[in-house]
Amino acid sequence: MRRGILLLLVIFGIAVVAFSTEKLSDIYKKRPPLESVRYVPKPSLLKAVSLEYKPLVADFFWMKVTLLYGEPNFRKKATPEDWDYIQKTVELVTELDPYFFIPYYFAGIVLPMEANRDQPAIKILKKGMKYLKKEWRIPFLIGFTYYYYEHEYLEAAKYFEKASKLPGAPEYLPKLAARLRYEAGDIRDAIAFLLTIYNNTDNLELKKSLAMRIKALEDILYLTQAVNLYKKRFGHPPKNLEDLVKVGIIRAIPRDPYGGHYYYDKKDGKVKTTSNFRPVAKNGKKQS
Repeated sequence: MRRGILLLLVIFGIAVVAFSTEKLSDIYKKRPPLESVRYVPKPSLLKAVSLEYKPLVADFFWMKVTLLYGEPNFRKKATPEDWDYIQKTVELVTELDPYFFIPYYFAGIVLPMEANRDQPAIKILKKGMKYLKKEWRIPFLIGFTYYYYEHEYLEAAKYFEKASKLPGAPEYLPKLAARLRYEAGDIRDAIAFLLTIYNNTDNLELKKSLAMRIKALEDILYLTQAVNLYKKRFGHPPKNLEDLVKVGIIRAIPRDPYGGHYYYDKKDGKVKTTSNFRPVAKNGKKQS
C-alpha cells in the first residue's frame, strides 16, 4: 500500500514539474507534431521527485524519443529544435538510468550521422563507458565517431583498442586500431564499421539509415576502383565519371541513395557525392 501511494506521489510530482514549466499559451496551440513545444526537465529536479522510480521515469522519457524519431518522414522534417529536444532527452534518460544501454547506442549512431552532433554524441558515450564498463560497443562507437566524422585517427585508435579488450569485441579491432596509428584508414574500413553496427541493432529505423550509408560508401568504393583502373589503362585520370562508362570500365554510374550525384574531384583525385551523405529534397537542397 505504501509503495503504491509513493508511486502516485512520484507521478504527481513529475507532472507538476512538466506542467509548471510550459507556457499555457503554447500548450493549446494547434501545431504540427514536429513543431510542438517540448520541455525537458532538469535531471537534478527529476531525480529529486523520482526517488526509487528513476528507471521507470527514464523509460517514460525514452518512449517520447522513440515516438518522435519514429514519426513518418522525421529526417526530412526535423528542425534543429527537434534535434535539441532529442539530444537533451537522451542526456536526461542516461542521467536517470545510466545503466540503460539503448539510449547510448542510439545517441552514438543517430546524433553524428543525422544531426551533425559529433561532440554531444561522444560526451554521452563517454558517460556510458563509466557505467557499462564491459560493453564493447560504446567505446567502439566513440572510436568510429572520432575516425569517420572528426577525422581524429589517434583518438579513434585509442577507443578501438579499449573496445577490443572487452568481451564480444570483433577480432579485427586490435589490428585496425594499430593501423589507424600510422595511417588515415580507407573506405573499406568505414564499410566494415557500419556493417558491425548494422548487425548489432534490431532497430528498423536505424538499419534503414545505416543501409543507405553503406550503399553510398560501396558505390564510392566501386567507382574509386574504376578510376584507378582507368589511370592504369590510360596513364591519366578521367575527366569525369562518364569517361568510365564511355570506355567500358563500368556499365553505368550508380545512383546515390541520398538523392545526390557521384562525381570525380580533380583537385584531390577522390570520388565524392553532391549529397555529402545527407538526404536531398526534390528541390535539390540538403536536409538537416
